[in-house]
Amino acid sequence: MKSWQLPDYISDLLPPKAHQLEKIRGKIIHLFRSHGYQLVSPALIEYTNSLLVNNDEGLTRKTIQVTDQISGKQLGIRSDITTQITRIDAHLSSDHSIHRFCYAGPTLHALPQSLVGTREPLQVGAEIFGHQGAGADIEVIELMLDCIQVFPIPEIILSLGHIDIFNSLLEEANIPNDQVFDLIKLLTIKDSKAVEKFLDSFELPLDIKQSFIALSTLYGHKEVIERAKKELIQTSRIKSAIVELEKIIAFFKEYPIYIDLSELRSDRYHTGLLYGIYADGWPNFLAKGGRYNNLGHFFGKARPATGFSLDLKDFLNIIPDEKIDNGIKVSVRDYEPAKKVIEELRNNGEVVIIEYEDTEVNEGITCNRKIELINNEWVINPC
Repeated sequence: MKSWQLPDYISDLLPPKAHQLEKIRGKIIHLFRSHGYQLVSPALIEYTNSLLVNNDEGLTRKTIQVTDQISGKQLGIRSDITTQITRIDAHLSSDHSIHRFCYAGPTLHALPQSLVGTREPLQVGAEIFGHQGAGADIEVIELMLDCIQVFPIPEIILSLGHIDIFNSLLEEANIPNDQVFDLIKLLTIKDSKAVEKFLDSFELPLDIKQSFIALSTLYGHKEVIERAKKELIQTSRIKSAIVELEKIIAFFKEYPIYIDLSELRSDRYHTGLLYGIYADGWPNFLAKGGRYNNLGHFFGKARPATGFSLDLKDFLNIIPDEKIDNGIKVSVRDYEPAKKVIEELRNNGEVVIIEYEDTEVNEGITCNRKIELINNEWVINPC
């Protein structure tokens, strides 16, 4: 085939970026392990009845589904690893145990999540199961912040929200499930006029309608919390959500904080606190996560859980290239007799490349030294 084309929003990862990405992945996994998170590697594909749970329309829309030619059942290629980690926790945990898991693996989306995104994210994340309190959220947010500091990003902003505010209003409004996704889209784009027009088609109490409209405007700095206390109906769930947000804000007071109470996300498994990281010059979240309590009940064990993830490919353009410019070359004629010396050099971290006659050394790799036999001894000289 002389010409070929990859699908839209799919690309190969080439040298030296592929190697650099792998190094960064290893560094992040080491960071996770130093905090007690155990690495798991879920299957890339599984049956949709375990992959797509909770009637999650957003997750279903971005999952590519195929028919298993062995069983005839419907399979899904994972678009998010979180539900898989939940399944693993439900299988491994006791009711009162705490599990910390981390992962790094490819996912596949039916559609890109943004105009500059990829349909094949390399999802890296960490999740903690078994603790209901804000302490687990604080632990995960700290780990998320540490993770982003692996990259050369000078100033970051911690974004906070709480899905239970929306869910509480939704419970009071009793809007049909098949129209909730449309409301979420309008709130997400902060279009208060469109929200008001959408709600006009329902017979809602005035205070509920006004709260939904206000929700679309409740984003900004810390003063948003005080506005929320005044402009939203104060159900017990909304009051609890605001108290929880105030705890998180107080703990991370040294960071610039952005509050967005209408940040809802397309995946509907979240149940409480939402968090993420922004930075100047970045159109989307660098990393994001949140609470998703009781998702495990679909697998027989409902447990509190919180976690975050990021797409490692989002950082490709800021990962510095690391070309090999101090390699060692050895003539193909000398390779066999010098093999013991070569193995010792490689074990010590050196790059040793066989030089074939009438060919260049690998493109992108520069050798400034060579192995030579002098006085019956193998020595390394400049070249």
